[in-house]
Amino acid sequence: MSNFIVMNQKNVLKSLVFILLFALTATFSFASPTKKFNPAGTWEYSAPGVAEGYTTGEIVIVENEKGYGITMVLNEYNKVEADKVEYKNKSLEYTMYVENELVTVSGTFEKDKFTGTVSYSEGVFEFTAVRKKEAEKK
Repeated sequence: MSNFIVMNQKNVLKSLVFILLFALTATFSFASPTKKFNPAGTWEYSAPGVAEGYTTGEIVIVENEKGYGITMVLNEYNKVEADKVEYKNKSLEYTMYVENELVTVSGTFEKDKFTGTVSYSEGVFEFTAVRKKEAEKK
């Protein structure tokens, strides 16, 4: 009788392990894939405290063969191409020259919001941006 109980326990244990493995496999197989974040688009930025005339504007991010390219639309007359654009794991950093001044922008994306800093010879300032909706684009 004790052999029967031991064999029955082994069968129950095998069945439980099988059910557990099946459940885990099903969970990973049918889960929707995580969509990779893409920062490309037009973003409205705000940088309170920086030099007047540069506190608001747009960031235009495009995907290219090197990764991403950035154009800062500082005002209606001034567009600046960014240098050394580095994007990884929702973190972005780039530099640009504005009126012969080296400016560095860095921060992270969280859905349709970018939060970080802008720094240049006058100091370090808060920098935020919000992605423009498709309907708002010109």
